[in-house]
Amino acid sequence: MHSAVTDPSRTYRAAPARVIEKNVGYCAYLDTSRGIISVRLRPEYAPIAVNDFVYLAQHGFYDALTFYQLCPDATGAACPPHATAAVAGDPTATGAGGPGFTLKADPVVGDYLFGSVAMLSTDPALIGSQFFVSTGDSSHVARRYDIFGQVTDGLPALAELQKGDRILWVAILATAPEP
Repeated sequence: MHSAVTDPSRTYRAAPARVIEKNVGYCAYLDTSRGIISVRLRPEYAPIAVNDFVYLAQHGFYDALTFYQLCPDATGAACPPHATAAVAGDPTATGAGGPGFTLKADPVVGDYLFGSVAMLSTDPALIGSQFFVSTGDSSHVARRYDIFGQVTDGLPALAELQKGDRILWVAILATAPEP
């Protein structure tokens, strides 16, 4: 059983050191107010984004944050253009917040299919803490944002996400690497 980090830091002075290991796979379990969503992280395609996400998750950064935006939505924070997605990872819930650092984005590999998890930033060349989960087929969206994971379980919870739903906690589990 995993529990949320009480009063986690939401601001860091520097980018994280490498916390993921080579030749190891990773799964993230997001316990949301709609249920647990399991994500297979893809360090073989997006090592910078996976390391960033794992580091922040291990330090409780995402605990108690909300899915502050559902896309497409003409009002509120920016959405990936023409995407059907749920957006989280901003402690200010404005689309402008982050962890206090940015990192160079990985090259984009793949398409934004249902359940794809990708970093989100106003500058697609940089990443911080914000991410989105495709809640529909958004394969037509321009490939600008690092795809660093794929939902593997919890599809009903993903399909039911609403603006304002909480991430209760995120747990990271090391697994076998992708074959």
